[in-house]
Order: sequence, then structure tokens, then C-alpha cells
Amino acid sequence: MPIDIQTLRQVCRVAPDDPVVRFALGQKLFEEDGSGEALREATEHLEFVRDNDARNAAAIYVLAQVYVARGQLDAARETLHAARERIASRADIDGTDLLPQIEALLDEIAE
Repeated sequence: MPIDIQTLRQVCRVAPDDPVVRFALGQKLFEEDGSGEALREATEHLEFVRDNDARNAAAIYVLAQVYVARGQLDAARETLHAARERIASRADIDGTDLLPQIEALLDEIAE
């Protein structure tokens, strides 16, 4: 059973330092809402995960997608390059299967 945005916000208030909850909320805001305010909030949660869960490449990829949706292409490129480097340099990373999507998005937003 999927968890809705409001429920995830409540859980996030209880566990604000939990990167799993923050990733779920950021991803849900991006995928289900996509409004300017939702993208701003998604950015906040996903940047937290990027900074606090070095193993979560999926959060970094979704963050890059949010940056693209917000028109922040330089930030998206930087984020995708960092994700690619992180995946290449760590054997314990979650998200090595995202490399093709990362490369495709980088190609899509190439300068």
C-alpha cells in the first residue's frame, strides 16, 4: 500500500534525520506533485539525503531530475557527475544499476 505525501511529512517530522524517509518524501513530491513549491521541498529533502547517505545513488539521481524540472541544469549536471563518480569509486553503493539512466540524463542536458 503506497504511503501518501501527508503521511510521509508526518513521519519526517518524527524522524527528521532519517535519510530513507526524506528520500521517500522527496521522490514522492517530485513524482506526484511537481508544482514549484513541491519541487522546492523535494530539493530540500533530497539534498539532505545526498549529504547524509553517501550510499544512496538513487536519491542523487532523483535530485538531478528535480534540478532539471526546476531549470537548474548546471546543478543537475554537477549532481549527475558526482553520482557517477560516487558509484565508480565505491563498491558498497546502492544504485550501480542507475548508471545508464545517469548517462542518458547527462546526454539529454548536455551543454
